Amino acid sequence: MNEKDEGIIETGEREDLCELIDQITLASGLKPKDYAKGEGIADSLREW
Repeated sequence: MNEKDEGIIETGEREDLCELIDQITLASGLKPKDYAKGEGIADSLREW
């Protein structure tokens, strides 16, 4: 979605989504620090 409209997901919203994914990761019994050089699963999917 964001590829079609760069402004659809704002930076703050992206950070909120990453935090939510970290919470889901923990609830699943996984450790976010084990992924993406310690930054969490969502960070491995981010495009910089």
